[in-house]
Amino acid sequence: MPQARRTIEVDSTPEKAFAVLIDYPSYASFIPEVQHVEILEARPHGKRVRFGIAIFGLPVTYTLDLIEEPYRRLSWTLVASNWLKSVEGSWEIEALDRRQVSLAYVQQITIKGLIPKVVSTKLVGFALPELLERFKTRIETLKD
Repeated sequence: MPQARRTIEVDSTPEKAFAVLIDYPSYASFIPEVQHVEILEARPHGKRVRFGIAIFGLPVTYTLDLIEEPYRRLSWTLVASNWLKSVEGSWEIEALDRRQVSLAYVQQITIKGLIPKVVSTKLVGFALPELLERFKTRIETLKD
């Protein structure tokens, strides 16, 4: 299962960073690949959410169970998808000081079908630096 892992420092409190991470419907406003987001079910410690994205022009839909651990961690596992066989991942938030956090993003994906490992590995990590920069910008530009 190909894995991608990156960490970025963000000028933010853990509370503000976490609020942006769990505002799933807003993802489409700052991540161009996200076409739609639908919250299917709210739970005491998370949500079940369906995402529609476009990767290389191909429509990909997937539903995730998201576990929200306030101000520390957001993790997810795949429930269903048209292209993805398995997905596991997380955002880890670590306070560095009163106004800066470290955000660590980890994700493992297995794609359905006969796709060579080198191709799926590239797909897992191809947009990761851009994704982290988009979240960083979103977090840092939102007013407290």
